[in-house]
Amino acid sequence: MERLLTIKDVATTLTLSPFTVKRMLKVGVLPFVRINRNVIRIREEDLQKLIRLRLTRADYWKASKEESEQETEPDDRRSVD
Repeated sequence: MERLLTIKDVATTLTLSPFTVKRMLKVGVLPFVRINRNVIRIREEDLQKLIRLRLTRADYWKASKEESEQETEPDDRRSVD
């Protein structure tokens, strides 16, 4: 049976704040499992994979910045008649 970790468990393992782990989940750096509307868990194997890939904080912030830029960019699609 796979082991599921809390955000706090992941934060402790990675020596990050729980807030930073939540942002990692939001930008897709770390996959998660939604148990119900208010509860999410991270598979231990996904955390280990992240550690093996040695994702640096710079990589995370780059992904986070790219996501914010996409959210604020105007929609360039125009209708063609």
